[in-house]
Amino acid sequence: MEGRIPPHNLEAEQSVLGSILLDSDVMDELESFLPSPEAFYLEAHRKIYAAMQALRSQ
Repeated sequence: MEGRIPPHNLEAEQSVLGSILLDSDVMDELESFLPSPEAFYLEAHRKIYAAMQALRSQ
């Protein structure tokens, strides 16, 4: 499977991140099935989600 691109949907990733920006309480529900930034395909989205998790835990 080397060299294959995993399935991804950048618009869906953007929608998830946008929903967190609009309502941070959404993060409680999302963390149950998106526990790690590695769930995102785009590196920038991983970094944004990790930052959101860090801010949420403060």
